Amino acid sequence: MKTKKNLNEIQDTDFSRFTGEELADAFIFPSEGKPNAAKTGEENEFWKARSEKFNSRSPIQKMYGELLQLKFQLEDYITGNQYNESLNFGYFLNEYVTRQDKKNKVFAVKLLTLLQF
Repeated sequence: MKTKKNLNEIQDTDFSRFTGEELADAFIFPSEGKPNAAKTGEENEFWKARSEKFNSRSPIQKMYGELLQLKFQLEDYITGNQYNESLNFGYFLNEYVTRQDKKNKVFAVKLLTLLQF
């Protein structure tokens, strides 16, 4: 129960006796100074390479990424505590079909063929 002890200590602390600067120093990690030109250049090269790799994805990789994004959105909605009327089954089904670049009619035909044993 170390967590409860720490939480109680925090709740019992009178923060009014500290200055704003002291509070900031206690909760913010100090930087190691300004980044030098070499570090900035390396960072720019990294982001440039990352952008090129992202933009050169195949259509299948793009679709996979969009479907993963939808999966995470659905999981977040299901595990969340907020009800949103517009995020119903039809919304997620439509997003699923759209992100596969399929027409509704094509998806319906494929679904019907799968349901016929």
